[in-house]
Amino acid sequence: MESEWKAAIKRLLLNNLGQMEQDEVDAWLEGDLAMAPLLEPVLKAAVEHRGCILGELHQISPAEVFDMLRKEHPELDFPDNGAAILKIGGELEEMKRTLCNL
Repeated sequence: MESEWKAAIKRLLLNNLGQMEQDEVDAWLEGDLAMAPLLEPVLKAAVEHRGCILGELHQISPAEVFDMLRKEHPELDFPDNGAAILKIGGELEEMKRTLCNL
């Protein structure tokens, strides 16, 4: 059974990625847009749960998040699935760094 924290973190990523328009997705894939800074206020609000969140971040598979994103938002085009998975992994790593620095 997936933990509530893990599900919440995935949902946070999926909701934010899913709200993007195609041009924003393209900019994100090209490195012109980063999601982690947009998530920083949420992470700051949950700082008292940093240990739980960090533990779950280490267990989240970027490929799993990408698969969920594709199912929930088939309208978004990802020309290179591997690059998108790497970008999601980078966002997860940035979330870890942000939490460690709070």
